[in-house]
Amino acid sequence: MRLPTREPDTPDINLTPLIDVVFLMLVFFVVSTTFIEDQALQVTLPVADATGEVKRTPVVVSIAADGRIQINGAPVPETSAGLSQALEAVLAGRTGRDAVLLIRADRRVPHGEVTRIMSKAGRLGFSTVSIATARESTAP
Repeated sequence: MRLPTREPDTPDINLTPLIDVVFLMLVFFVVSTTFIEDQALQVTLPVADATGEVKRTPVVVSIAADGRIQINGAPVPETSAGLSQALEAVLAGRTGRDAVLLIRADRRVPHGEVTRIMSKAGRLGFSTVSIATARESTAP
């Protein structure tokens, strides 16, 4: 007696769950992206391979290559006291958790100048200090 042979079933790959996951990831990345406006002072940012996310509206300190400083687009006197007074004035309307400082320094600015501003911000009560960088692919 001869039994009929069954042909093996070909496996099917269901792509529906994969497509669902890809669309969910796309929506997540679009929603979680942050956009930071450029200020009037043109600076060339240093390059970094990782970026952080700013969760609160920061106070933006821009430092040009020639040493000019702006806080939220307003020029700051080049004296140490002028910088302290300008930072205190901006900090006056913020609470401890909202005191976020973002430093946008040109890559040609000496490290000591950035450190000086970070130190003043810490003494005045800024809870978070970040340094803006450019992605490696967009750096000139």
